[in-house]
Amino acid sequence: MTPGNTGKGRTYYDYNTEYPTAPHDAAAASILSRPDSSRGSFDNVGLVEWYLSPYRKYFVFTGRARRIEYYTFSVVNALVIRSLFWLADPDRHMSWMGLFFRLLAVLCFLAVVVPSTALAVRRCHDVNLSGALLFIWLVPIAGLILSLYLAWAPSHAGSNQFGPDPLGVDFQPSATKSAAKGWYADPRARHQVRFWNADAWTALVADGGVVSEDRG
Repeated sequence: MTPGNTGKGRTYYDYNTEYPTAPHDAAAASILSRPDSSRGSFDNVGLVEWYLSPYRKYFVFTGRARRIEYYTFSVVNALVIRSLFWLADPDRHMSWMGLFFRLLAVLCFLAVVVPSTALAVRRCHDVNLSGALLFIWLVPIAGLILSLYLAWAPSHAGSNQFGPDPLGVDFQPSATKSAAKGWYADPRARHQVRFWNADAWTALVADGGVVSEDRG
């Protein structure tokens, strides 16, 4: 990686030489002077809220969903259902208790099938893929790989064919539509600056002179 000076006494390490090393607008330069600046309140949303969100969109198969919503809902449900089946083991309880926990586990599973599928479709949309890709779930190993990818892949920055960015990144870094690619104040308010590739916002971000990938 090649270091470059921002002109504000901070160094950026670019992934490759095609990325400019200096912020292009005054807002970004101003933010760079405050390395401890707030990343915004969006990250303050608790895990409980992320978990409940898919239930509020029970039958919503359109639009997009962030990966934190996807893996929070998936992991919590997997732990709860697996724990209930573990409690249903007849070696640990009397038969009627085993039946009770087994029934409870099945009911919980049925309750999350629809919102989980809807969430996965929206997550596919968020990475600019068709929800029809979920048919891969019918193939065990391939389905697991797809699930891991959806939990890891960053959002497609800006609007795509499935809807607006869930973080609201639907505007360009300047009034002109021909803004030069480079580092600008992060419109998501999660990081100090974000890289604009002259066409859309990317996942490349920087804080205090350190470049990283936004995985939110």
